[in-house]
Amino acid sequence: MSLADCIRLNLDGSVFADAPEVAERRNILYVPRVFGGVDTRFGLFDETGRQLLGSALFHDFPSQIKSQSILTSAFDFTGRPEINHAIYGGAIGNHYGHFITECLNTLWYYVFYGNQDDFVVFHSDLTVKQIFAIPWMRDILTHAGLRPERILIPRAPTMFRSMTVPGQAFSEDCFVYRRYAESCMKLGASLLAGEDLSPSAPIYLSRANLMSGTRKLTNESELINALSRYGVSTCVPETLSIKEQIALFTRGPVIGLMGSAWHTSIFAPEPCGVVLCADPKPRRSFPLMDAVHGSKIKYVYDLQQQEASALPNFSQPFALSDPEAIAAGLMEKLRSPDPQGCPQKLPTLPAEPVAVYTLMSHSGEPILVHTALERISACTESDAWQVPALLVTVGEIAFLCAGDPALPALQIAHETMYAPILSYNCGRNGNLVTLKHPATKKWLTAPPAETGLPLHCDATEARDWEHFHLVECDVSALGGRLSVFLSAVRSLTAGIGLEQGSTQAILSKAIDRISS
Repeated sequence: MSLADCIRLNLDGSVFADAPEVAERRNILYVPRVFGGVDTRFGLFDETGRQLLGSALFHDFPSQIKSQSILTSAFDFTGRPEINHAIYGGAIGNHYGHFITECLNTLWYYVFYGNQDDFVVFHSDLTVKQIFAIPWMRDILTHAGLRPERILIPRAPTMFRSMTVPGQAFSEDCFVYRRYAESCMKLGASLLAGEDLSPSAPIYLSRANLMSGTRKLTNESELINALSRYGVSTCVPETLSIKEQIALFTRGPVIGLMGSAWHTSIFAPEPCGVVLCADPKPRRSFPLMDAVHGSKIKYVYDLQQQEASALPNFSQPFALSDPEAIAAGLMEKLRSPDPQGCPQKLPTLPAEPVAVYTLMSHSGEPILVHTALERISACTESDAWQVPALLVTVGEIAFLCAGDPALPALQIAHETMYAPILSYNCGRNGNLVTLKHPATKKWLTAPPAETGLPLHCDATEARDWEHFHLVECDVSALGGRLSVFLSAVRSLTAGIGLEQGSTQAILSKAIDRISS
């Protein structure tokens, strides 16, 4: 069977007991969020004009700030209104998953310690009327105890003489505090008060109604039909109220594709189920949530899933190899007597050997780095300004490196819209390899030397020019920063399995070592 357990992520140092710190701040400049998720100017700034980073939005692991600026020029805004005091409640958008991770991660404080006379200030491009017109958002905020008239969403830079600023109890893909789950479960209990929560048969969460997104399972209907023969019913989460969605996770096991609907599990005590992922490694946010409320959720993927034809509004459509077999495997995982769960301390994966090769084009020409021009090309001859390009592999992950004592790891320059993408998925075909971009799913290609064109990564299929020869390389004689860099990679990958998601962190640390 092609169904396999996903990689179990190491959450050491990312799961915290109790609650984050709460600060009472003075003279806080509130800069509004006007343009939704693309706004880079909003935030909370101290009286010196610096962003309160503990309240800014971060993502990934190690974390990166999403979009907000560190400094503001809004102090130049004349006629700023002033407000005596408010509690900060986080950022509100109209996306279900991000509301749970970017608003409830801060609103936890009000859920436990606020009262109906407090003013609560949010960042949002929505008005209070628009927020309360969205049923699931209205229900969550109402059960948190918030009344519309006590919500503040200023539309101009505003000075708060004092503000209660709770620390974030959850950060996307990075960390979680137990109080986050406690506050969400408190909301869930309030929403489900008086409901019949007797156990029910398994239910499948369908994504068939989604009109846009990243992942799209093209043969989902076949999986649904196969699951129905095991007595699994199907629902579409977007058609249910928030109360009905939470009840699903409270009554019995849930099956479904990885997506925002699984964030609903944070409202339920000890939810159980099986998540079918499109990648061997789940998004870190999900096991982080599991770690703080007794969740018994497993993450699995299809070893033999296939890429599907392009679909409008979806960047990465895929298909299951055998929906009937996958359905049987999902039920077997669900019946397993010892659910995997996601404890705080998890075992690491075995180490992968680090190998270094000289990279050659399909036709045997060396791939060279033009250090003067900072580009990489397939060339027929070299000169003082060119050094060989090396490919460093760790299992199925590979990244480019310059074969020179002075030079660090490289990336293809014009891919900065996906940056920092330093690594590729390495596919082996006999003595040849292909290098596939982990985000765009396109192949690195080396144009013929006579064209004088640099490497680029936009090939939609792996033809001759997307195949590379590897020649074993002895880098011990090179020394310098390159030797330090490769030693750092070896030491940093010792004892773990290097995955695409952790590559950036490891390479960044290795580059730090050659820079220090």
